[in-house]
Amino acid sequence: MAEENAVNRDEFEDEISLGSDEQRKTGINWAQLEQKFVEIITQLNSPPQTKGTLTTAEQKSDFVKQLQLGIEAIIEVTLSESSMFMNEQNYEKAFEGGLKALTFIQRAYGKDSIHQVEAYFLLSKACQLMKKFKQAEEYLSIANWTVVKNRETCPLGLRAELHQHFGLLYVQQKKTKEAMENMAASVYYLALQNGTRDLITSFAYYNLGNAFVALQNKIEKGIAFMKKVIDIWHDHLLAHLKSEELDKEEYKYSNNLKDLEEDKILDAKRIPTPPMDYLRYGLEKKKERNY
Repeated sequence: MAEENAVNRDEFEDEISLGSDEQRKTGINWAQLEQKFVEIITQLNSPPQTKGTLTTAEQKSDFVKQLQLGIEAIIEVTLSESSMFMNEQNYEKAFEGGLKALTFIQRAYGKDSIHQVEAYFLLSKACQLMKKFKQAEEYLSIANWTVVKNRETCPLGLRAELHQHFGLLYVQQKKTKEAMENMAASVYYLALQNGTRDLITSFAYYNLGNAFVALQNKIEKGIAFMKKVIDIWHDHLLAHLKSEELDKEEYKYSNNLKDLEEDKILDAKRIPTPPMDYLRYGLEKKKERNY
């Protein structure tokens, strides 16, 4: 029956759990992930009559959905592990994971799918951190071409992330014009998607302000963007403090930041010489205005 063959996502993710930190660092379970992927993709691509004892169209549809959930889980785990290796500064392992994720995605969704863009981001970031800037730019160029081919369905947030990755890469290469253009584009798409006063958009303002100071020594412009960041967070903080459900429920921070992964926050640190003194200066001025 379909229920006997179906893939339960929670149980499946437990089954392919990469175990202890020591086991995960050795990468001994990559082969297990690949084996699981091959098993599921083979079932998914098999002729209908070979799918067990499934008889009704509804059973077959449910079975296919469960297989697709299994594919999604494998890709999710692979991307997650790659990001974890990145945060641990094990860039070669992160790169390996990114390649595996890209392979899984392309086999599951095709080489033109928008799903593969995230894998290209990981590959580019790993190359950048290994100082392989040319290769990093090549991966971002492929991601960009994929976005262009899927322009009608590509989310604004993904476009913003693409420009952020380009901007951070060009900052490292001291390519001022290209860096500023891409940082500004990231702000544009995030503001278009979330609004100009959203917490997510504030991170793009922060990166752009840092870039103005680090690349062009334009301190006044840098301070202007930092003040904008301060104003946004100040307004959200006041609303947070006034919330009647402060002690009982999670506030808007959780909703506004739920898609902002830790590695994206850490990206801000990759811009050299962040003007934290100017940020503190802005906070002091904000305090003076309110008191």
